[in-house]
Amino acid sequence: MRQRPFIAVLVALLFIRAAAQDAGPARRYENTEAYRVYNFLLPREESYAFTKQTLLIGQETMQDFDAIRGCLTSEAQSKFEDAIADFNNIAKTKWLLQPRFQIGKPHKLVGQDIPSSLPEAQGEGPYVEMSAVGFNHDKTRAIVFISSMCGRLCGSSSFHLLEKTDANWKEVPGVICAGAS
Repeated sequence: MRQRPFIAVLVALLFIRAAAQDAGPARRYENTEAYRVYNFLLPREESYAFTKQTLLIGQETMQDFDAIRGCLTSEAQSKFEDAIADFNNIAKTKWLLQPRFQIGKPHKLVGQDIPSSLPEAQGEGPYVEMSAVGFNHDKTRAIVFISSMCGRLCGSSSFHLLEKTDANWKEVPGVICAGAS
């Protein structure tokens, strides 16, 4: 597995995200189908597995992902074209996640002002940040970015591609860059 291209993409994504932090006030994120996507994916995240007490979820969505095309196969780019366009549009806005998660474990939405003295804020506890979810027109395909920290040297970040069949979401292949430590 080639690490250097991924590291460059990850650094670019983090830089873009940091630059977008002052993009104005956040709006309430009320997309019901997006919470179904989150509820499907969160129990599959490393930080969820490591959660002994409460999973902390960043309340503001992550923003601006210009490097998305380099992280998907050409087939996935074509198949998810409408969802990617929606994702790129919706990720320009800062959204506030709402307490609509049904994930089977205690969780808490936390803002950027979480005190740095908390162990969770120092990378010692389970913490997840997510983007808003991009959908195709009929909401049968979706793309989302999740960054998951499960401890000081434990974490992962990746785009996720999903398809909905028979009212259920399932993750599908097509992402070619992901990070893990």
